[in-house]
Amino acid sequence: MGEFEDEMRVIFCDEATDLLLRWESVALELSKKVKIELLQEIFRIAHNLKGGSRAIGLVEFGNFVHKVEDGITLLRDEKVPTSIKCISLLLKAQKILMEWITATKEGTEYTDDTSAFLAEYQSAMKTENEDKQPELVLDSDMSAPPSQDLFSETPESTESSKVVEIKKISEPPISSDIVATSVKTDEPVKLKNTKTANQESIRVPANKLDELAACIGELSIHQSIMWHLNSDLKIKNKIFLNSLQVGQKLTKELYDRALGLRMQPIQSLFQRLERNILDLSQNLNKTVKVILEGSDVELDKTVLDKMVDPLTHIVRNAIDHGIEKNEERLQKGKDANGTIKISAKQDTSGVVITVSDDGKGLNRSKIISKAVEKKLISHANNMSDEQVLKLILLPGFSTADKITDVSGRGVGMDVVSKAIEELRGKIHIESVENSGSNFNISLPTSVSIIDGLIVKLTDQLYVVPVDSIEEVINLADCEFDNNKSMIYLRDQVIPIQKLASILKHSSESNHPKNNEKNNESGIFLIAKRQQGKVAFLVDAVLGQQQIVVRPLNQNISGLVGIMGGTILGNGEPGLIIDMHTILKNYVAKFEDKELSA
Repeated sequence: MGEFEDEMRVIFCDEATDLLLRWESVALELSKKVKIELLQEIFRIAHNLKGGSRAIGLVEFGNFVHKVEDGITLLRDEKVPTSIKCISLLLKAQKILMEWITATKEGTEYTDDTSAFLAEYQSAMKTENEDKQPELVLDSDMSAPPSQDLFSETPESTESSKVVEIKKISEPPISSDIVATSVKTDEPVKLKNTKTANQESIRVPANKLDELAACIGELSIHQSIMWHLNSDLKIKNKIFLNSLQVGQKLTKELYDRALGLRMQPIQSLFQRLERNILDLSQNLNKTVKVILEGSDVELDKTVLDKMVDPLTHIVRNAIDHGIEKNEERLQKGKDANGTIKISAKQDTSGVVITVSDDGKGLNRSKIISKAVEKKLISHANNMSDEQVLKLILLPGFSTADKITDVSGRGVGMDVVSKAIEELRGKIHIESVENSGSNFNISLPTSVSIIDGLIVKLTDQLYVVPVDSIEEVINLADCEFDNNKSMIYLRDQVIPIQKLASILKHSSESNHPKNNEKNNESGIFLIAKRQQGKVAFLVDAVLGQQQIVVRPLNQNISGLVGIMGGTILGNGEPGLIIDMHTILKNYVAKFEDKELSA
């Protein structure tokens, strides 16, 4: 295959991916309420995929889509009722096509046999009338929109919140079919589409955006060096000063715009979670209502991609472990329908994603029992509720009584914890027995740029991420214990750790005892850990700077407690301290001692 053919294949795969994501979104809307306009749209998507694939020589792909399209035609023309079984098969077809496209883009052949699916699909489309499967209400008074051209735009929904209810039909009794209906909404929720009639778009490889951001990062560093130099030289020339100010403003605006190119709405992630909930609730024969809020909140694509698996684990656990069977919920005086709410909101430090359910909650005694049984802890004396709930994030922990396809293998929540830590995020768990659980996840908007404190340790400068520090306290303002190993701060006793010693500096100058004569030179950085707070002592805090995170050289990439490097405002290199790792190592070293106290 020549270079031109390769380029056309990649272009088709990118466009097909967008269409298949829309296919999934439309199918999920159909599961709530069937509308002719939705059936028309999914038919057009299939038709466009068929034509586009055959145009670049993907004949087998096109033939498969053609057979699926035949079934969609029957649904659209009302020759076959649109039941949840048909919609489930359309979602299965979408999954097959997405895997096919992924393989094609990577230059490999799709090898799975689709004959079994096609047999089930064609049989369902032929026999739906005879079997009288439960069907969804068809909103036939909706006028179908005019046909659209290949890869055309779809209207953008103005809603950032939606409610979906996944419900089991009781009349007539069906053993396996579950039908989804929705709380009334003004219009179907669609994937956020930033294109307008007067706006064109162009696809750009992600690595090119990264290279652009890196170049602008260099420009930003250069601008910081100029400001630092001017503060030393104290140049009074008005034209020079005005030019410096304009350059700083433009550099910041350019950098913000470059980073904005990588930002994507969280709607696509919510859509994947919604489908997972739909599929799993059907498999477990549970009734679940799903509430999605904040779908227009944006995250860096890197953060978004890395949060797919952690959030999938959380919602699957919520359905499997949290949400009770309908009968059990009624016996407890609850609504028969369980609820899972997934929301996202912007805050000053990034984005907070919350997953909550109204299920049975987390059982404290069962968690402790399992943790002791698996030798994750020796006992739970003096452990707070927060400490106990955090145990479910340890590797190998599971409260499942038996191994299933969903849970019980001891893999899952530790993956959640690790992924969030790698993104410099935090997770907080709350739970009340028989009332439900909340998982609050705080994430940075982007992982390539951070706000950092410039700190001095002996004769070297380091960067400490601002979001890892709760407050900064002067050594002179603190009250110590007799051994100066603890400080008293607002009725809290906080242990002291020397950051220089942790990073293997030889000087003992930044120890409280050695700073008694010069209290101004000592600063405590207060960081929060799982069981409380830790005061990290540094020589001085020199200021705050927005920095670009750079990977370390191969020779020094293994340094413990260092997450990357950067160029400081004075033009010198600086290492970025990984406070999450330092805190984690501290907890591992002293946790047993604290629990046995």
